[in-house]
Amino acid sequence: TVGVDREQAAAIGHLPRGHGILGELIRHPGPLRLSDLTSHPASYGFPSDHPPMHSFLGVPIRVRDDVFGNLYLTEKRGGGDFDDNDETVLSTLAVAAGVAIENARLYETARGRESWLRANAEVVAELLSGADETQALRLIVDRARHILAADLGVLALPDRGGTQLRVALADGVDADAHRGLLLPREGSFAGAVLRAGKPLISADVEHDPRITAGPPRWAGLGPAVAVPMIASEEVRGVLLLARLSSGALFTPAETAPLQAFAAQAALAMELAGRRRAAEQMSVLEDRDRIAQDLHDLAIQRLFATGMTLQ
Repeated sequence: TVGVDREQAAAIGHLPRGHGILGELIRHPGPLRLSDLTSHPASYGFPSDHPPMHSFLGVPIRVRDDVFGNLYLTEKRGGGDFDDNDETVLSTLAVAAGVAIENARLYETARGRESWLRANAEVVAELLSGADETQALRLIVDRARHILAADLGVLALPDRGGTQLRVALADGVDADAHRGLLLPREGSFAGAVLRAGKPLISADVEHDPRITAGPPRWAGLGPAVAVPMIASEEVRGVLLLARLSSGALFTPAETAPLQAFAAQAALAMELAGRRRAAEQMSVLEDRDRIAQDLHDLAIQRLFATGMTLQ
């Protein structure tokens, strides 16, 4: 708000929440001009200590085809009503605001894409360099937490039987309560992701009805998202991120690159596993060749010893 000093704002209380005339702008996002807003059928009234307001002009702020918000003015200076010129000027400002918001979103998307590509390159390089897999998994959790500003990151891996999940890594708020847990597929958020085979979003993970197993460990946390790490149609793990209850909900725009990042990480894990298997096979082949050479040498010496004795 502009035009209300701090003392007035403190006396009024919380900011407007979309009731009354502002709710009318939300329900019908179009220019609205009133001589006396208190006489409108949708008028909700003012809180106590609110300054008097009569003349009103409001317009929606659009970003492409979506309504981002509303820009409104009250109490025209010098008295009188807002006119057509005022509406034209305010509508022009709203269009400019929509363009600025869209540009900011595009810039943020480009920066986010760059961050995900950089993180993916780090993970692939770490796994394919022969480094310890635990270190690479820690890098996956750390980069995902940093890019999405999450307060907790958890990575769970399915056991050999596929009936349980082991929390291999946890970092952030109350990470010790998650680290090392063995969770069933039924009754855990990560297990629900395994069954669904797609990302799941929770608005309040502390009270999510899908979580019924394991010790209490979600206190103070709210928005959460979990994505499966799929490679070659096999789920290699689940990456879960959560924010404090005061944090913003995870959006589909954030979930899509996270899912791609998890899939790339799973593919890198699979390639690293195949590389380790190939290296182990090479070692076994060398050992087999050496054993064959030793076998031939031993036979030759035994034959020579037999000839000598004969």
